[in-house]
Amino acid sequence: MNLRAVLFDLDDTLRFSRPSYREVLRRTLEEAGYPIAEPRWRDFGRWSHAFWAGSEALRRLRTRYRDDSEAFWRAWTEEVLRFFGVPDEDLPRVADLVEAAAARWAETVEDWVPPEVPQTLERLRRIDLRLALVTNRGRPLEPDYLERLGLARFFDAVVVAADAGIYKPDPRLFLQALDALGVPPSQALHVGDNYYADVRGAQAAGLHAVLMDPHDLFADLPVPRIRRLPELWPYIEKHFDNGGRPSPAEMPPPPASSPADDEGSPA
Repeated sequence: MNLRAVLFDLDDTLRFSRPSYREVLRRTLEEAGYPIAEPRWRDFGRWSHAFWAGSEALRRLRTRYRDDSEAFWRAWTEEVLRFFGVPDEDLPRVADLVEAAAARWAETVEDWVPPEVPQTLERLRRIDLRLALVTNRGRPLEPDYLERLGLARFFDAVVVAADAGIYKPDPRLFLQALDALGVPPSQALHVGDNYYADVRGAQAAGLHAVLMDPHDLFADLPVPRIRRLPELWPYIEKHFDNGGRPSPAEMPPPPASSPADDEGSPA
């Protein structure tokens, strides 16, 4: 099969938060008297992925509240605390602590793009693959956001759920990106970190899919998985015909990124 395009999720696939919200949440719960054992924490990883992939619980919240409202995020926090077994009588206290910690986190969190991300995207472009970004962001991206991350130059199309009015796993979001690229689903691959939104959604749209799964949350599922973006190369080599183009393995690495390319990375 000839591969002509690769679609990417943004958050926790190309761009990461330092520190992550989950780190802040776990520390705050411990301080509140609710330490989380590792198996339960891993269960939360899968639960939260499912929650944000169009779950019934998410639909209920979106019916009652605007996505960007304080009431929506309070309700989300309470859903999380119930998952971890915080009793109803203690919910207000712990939710207040979590919301306060989240507010402090939002003021100081850094967007981080690992150096291997632009390097990998550059190599994909150098073998003439078309690239698109497909993100479930609930708000439009700031006009210069991808530029600040050093990622804008790689993408031929950018599709944001907030602009489209639909969210992954809805297949239409992936097909919108492919329409912009002029590539059929059978010749496209999607890479993302949410099994329920990215993998199922892409497969429903007729694309191939690879799961970014650095913590092995979905090791039990029969889906192609990678832990880091450069691991995409062996998958492409094994499963796709490059149609006479140089193979990824034959391509020399791109030149080292300039400081401007790494704007999204902390010092």
